[in-house]
Amino acid sequence: MKWLAFLLAALTVPAICFAQTAPSPEDAALSQLVESVLHDLGTLRPGMPRSALTTLLMEDGGLQSFRQTRYDFRRCRYIKIDVKFKPATKANNEPIREERDDDVIVEISKPYLQYPFYD
Repeated sequence: MKWLAFLLAALTVPAICFAQTAPSPEDAALSQLVESVLHDLGTLRPGMPRSALTTLLMEDGGLQSFRQTRYDFRRCRYIKIDVKFKPATKANNEPIREERDDDVIVEISKPYLQYPFYD
């Protein structure tokens, strides 16, 4: 009889611990917001110019380089992405060594969370 009680307890405790509950309205709203952010950031693609980022993102503070820059999502500065660029070139195909709106996006990181950097 003791074994039966032990077996019953061993089987029900994990089920109770891992049981999924229905999300609260606040959780559902947060999930919709996160989905919206992921959708917005998913519209950014390699090959686009740097200027395409300005509607959704703003440059984060701290040290940056013109070839790789960290951006904050405008609606929530805790959401960030890192972007690598191919610099714009002069008429002789020599790279211009400064940040320009016509630099081309080469790589975009997955979004991540981090406190903003301030200068």
